[in-house]
Amino acid sequence: MANTQQQAARSPQDYLDSLEIGKKAVMAGETERGIEIYQSILEVYPDNKIARERIRKLGARPEIKPPKLSKKRLAPIEKVKDLMVNADSGKSLEALSGLEELVPQFPRDSVLYFLMGNIQQELGRVTASVASYERSIELNPRYSDTHMNLGRSYFSLRNLKQARASLEKAVELDRRNHLAFYHLGLLNEELAEVDFAIESYFRALRIAPDHPDSNNNLGKIFLVRQEPKRASKLFEKAISSNRKHTQALVNLGIAQSRLGLIQEAIESLSKALDLQPNHSEAIDLLEKLRKKVGNA
Repeated sequence: MANTQQQAARSPQDYLDSLEIGKKAVMAGETERGIEIYQSILEVYPDNKIARERIRKLGARPEIKPPKLSKKRLAPIEKVKDLMVNADSGKSLEALSGLEELVPQFPRDSVLYFLMGNIQQELGRVTASVASYERSIELNPRYSDTHMNLGRSYFSLRNLKQARASLEKAVELDRRNHLAFYHLGLLNEELAEVDFAIESYFRALRIAPDHPDSNNNLGKIFLVRQEPKRASKLFEKAISSNRKHTQALVNLGIAQSRLGLIQEAIESLSKALDLQPNHSEAIDLLEKLRKKVGNA
């Protein structure tokens, strides 16, 4: 096996990272890639029971190196990890350029196209991201996140029919993909299908109860439905998960004001303005509440 793959498990942190990457590769249907990653761990830690057991569950023998075909078909994991470090550190264009250089060498590696799509989406190159995700799906149609992100790109392009098809495919492939349910909620809200939006957000929260945006968006729906007490609990949950969630703080202030909790509302709105001083909705409501307190 190549040195770059052996290095993937040289340190304890790299070892844990490699186990996680291997798991995600298998979940995405990239069985050969998963075996290759687990085998790289055994080359450094020959007695590692976790890697051995996972290889056996995939129907391979731990002592056997991955087939040469997989080495040719899949880009070196360490190289891909380095590019993603660049992307995470703000060097998105550099990372994208590196992925584009790898594609001709490994044209059947679905992960490369998936990662390209993610960066293109981040850079606002939404049409290009659609092409990347669709190619990734051609190579590996079983990865839920690719369908989810394709749905997000279609949503940005206002192709709502295709967005729904992609997001529904994402949750079909992985019923635990809370982000796919969250984005289905956004889509249903956009289509004014509020009951379906509520169902989608509830599905997301059953999987990930602390997801701040699902709590906030569901709370907004109940706020519109004149249920401020129920809404305020959801906003509080969102804030407990993300104390810098400005919109949840504003929404909580609105709900508290409707419940007659004026001082609490002032406190929530003030916190929101500490985070985002030019938030017009918070400024206007805070001014009204302070006048109300002053006239009381």
